[in-house]
Amino acid sequence: MAIEVKNAGRVRDTDLASLRAFGEDFPLARLALVYRGQERLKHGDVLSVPVESFLKRLDPAKSLSAALGIRA
Repeated sequence: MAIEVKNAGRVRDTDLASLRAFGEDFPLARLALVYRGQERLKHGDVLSVPVESFLKRLDPAKSLSAALGIRA
């Protein structure tokens, strides 16, 4: 799993470049972007999750996938 955090209220295509490059090298990896926006969005193979939602779901007893709201 690769998670990138952006201090932005919206996701632009250029924001996804490094995650997509990681995905090319590791095609089985799940790719996620945590950002300051309000909507959960899917950009091809990259899931964008609002930081507030991510932090509320973050639990040391659970996986990062659970905090992102995806099934492992």
